[in-house]
Amino acid sequence: MIYSYCDEHNSIVAVEVGDQDKTVLVSVYRPPDTLNATVDSFMELLDTFLTARSNHTTIVVGDFNLDLLTTTHAVKRYTNIVLSNGFFFCSNRPTRYETCLDHVLKNNSELLISVQQLQYNLFDHDAMFIEVDRPIELSPSTEAYYLKVDTCKFREFLLHNSTHTNELLAVEDNYNSLLSQLRSGLDAATSRVRVRNNKRSHSKPWFDLEMKQCIRTKNYWYAKHRQNVHNEVIRNTYTHWANRVTTLKRSKAKQHYGSSFARQQNNVTGTWDVIKDVLGKNKHTSQQRSPDSKRRYIGEANNDPVLHSSNGERSTVRALLEKLILEDDQFDVQEILPNTFADPASLALTSEFTCPVGQVVQEPNCVPCAIGTYFDTTSKTCVSCPKGSYQSEIGQLQCKSCPNIAGRSGVTSIIGARSAAECKERCPAGKFLDSETGLCQPCGYGFYQPNEGSFSCEICGLGQTTRITEATSKSECRDECKSGMQLGVAGNCEACPRGTYRTQGVQPACTSCPTGRTTLKVGASSIEECSLPVCLPGTYLNGTVN
Repeated sequence: MIYSYCDEHNSIVAVEVGDQDKTVLVSVYRPPDTLNATVDSFMELLDTFLTARSNHTTIVVGDFNLDLLTTTHAVKRYTNIVLSNGFFFCSNRPTRYETCLDHVLKNNSELLISVQQLQYNLFDHDAMFIEVDRPIELSPSTEAYYLKVDTCKFREFLLHNSTHTNELLAVEDNYNSLLSQLRSGLDAATSRVRVRNNKRSHSKPWFDLEMKQCIRTKNYWYAKHRQNVHNEVIRNTYTHWANRVTTLKRSKAKQHYGSSFARQQNNVTGTWDVIKDVLGKNKHTSQQRSPDSKRRYIGEANNDPVLHSSNGERSTVRALLEKLILEDDQFDVQEILPNTFADPASLALTSEFTCPVGQVVQEPNCVPCAIGTYFDTTSKTCVSCPKGSYQSEIGQLQCKSCPNIAGRSGVTSIIGARSAAECKERCPAGKFLDSETGLCQPCGYGFYQPNEGSFSCEICGLGQTTRITEATSKSECRDECKSGMQLGVAGNCEACPRGTYRTQGVQPACTSCPTGRTTLKVGASSIEECSLPVCLPGTYLNGTVN
């Protein structure tokens, strides 16, 4: 079963998904502007809701406070409580959808597993009809996810679990009643978000209830009318199909019903041809097959107004399609399946904006892709130019490569470069581009860089250094030698030669003594050991060395 509820403030919606495995799934949604509203009315509603399901043992709750939850008397009856903060919300998270989505998935694995197990127990892996889609931004600090309900799969689940004709009749009424409740709750939430965001009525809803035509289930619909069929062959065939509903998995059912579905699809395609004629032959139309062998018919047309080419009648695309389908009965399939009727409640017409190539929708306008980006024809979105390229014009389909600098292709420090001036010299590995001088500089001791075209170097780590200043691999990092020694070619510590010194933590390598001074022996550890003068040719040191 699916139910939806709103409290008197229209600030919370709770959805229960199935109850056959003694588990209740309650998802609580609260818009940002009602966080401080009273919750007493909702707690009463939740208490009543859970009391009616006292035979359940597990409750899965999302976006709820544990202390508040335990004050609900009915919750105390449950032996298992699974909580998840932020299952449907990413509050105060970065606005990048991928970051927000990753945060949810990584930190809510327990709830996700519970949801998956719940739906698996009720149906099977292919029958899951609740899914969480990409988020939309509700405010600068909050994003909310679509809750998509595949009503076709939901209807099939009800029919798969009905064993008699009387139950099928009850399923029809129950299905429509539940959908009505679900739609009311989601519409209320949608209206709140539209008002809060002060957007047009076509702005994206907070929750998207995805309604489909459910052509696949019309063979099931026929089963409840089979007593009125006079053709003996057809009656026996459909009686057999109805009896098989409770024993066949959906994968098997597809094989049994496939040919009849194809005939229905052809009939619907014919209906679409009628719609094309009414819209006018100059309107471009296309067909697109969606997952699970369901079809959506898509037509490109100016939204308002539509002018009839023959009689000059003016209308809208939406009104025209609703009239053709609901009033003129253009979706009549009774010639193929007698006593089969389309369900008007399952019809949904969705308007989407389309823009010329190089532009994206910013409702209600088409906006060209900005400089520093290009239009991706596959995803139909604006994408930042990758490193090594730039775009100085708007509405472009690709980025421009950086010109060659010092014999090598140029590179940019960030994605989304807007001009060729952001292209810099591509430094070799072991070096980086100094932003102040604009020149390639060695990484220095204790640093390395394996990649060319870099703008910084990687540090070896605490207590480690490198033998050279242009290291290209982390493997060149070695533990720092003690005073009086330095790293050798083989990576081992060697004593500083005579005339040089090194203090650990001060000099990265052995350093020469000041001019005219030298050391008594190898391995000097400080400049103080550069105490001996360097004799000129033909002379020697006259004195006693202590």
